[in-house]
Amino acid sequence: MTDHAAIRLEEKVAYLELRVADLEAALARETTTTLDLSERVRLLERALQVLATRQTAPAGEVQGAFTDDDPVPHSG
Repeated sequence: MTDHAAIRLEEKVAYLELRVADLEAALARETTTTLDLSERVRLLERALQVLATRQTAPAGEVQGAFTDDDPVPHSG
């Protein structure tokens, strides 16, 4: 292998190493985003369950209203 061919091969390897690092970083960002979205969906599902419980409560009675771990914002 000539010096020129060896240098060209080293350049290609260096380029590919950079691209692999870029892909790894992108994958890490996507994983974080996916986990964050999954947690947000879990919290939304819990809030909807609380709201559904309140909706099915008998007239004049609000079940589960304003507990300490209530995921639904309220005033007062």
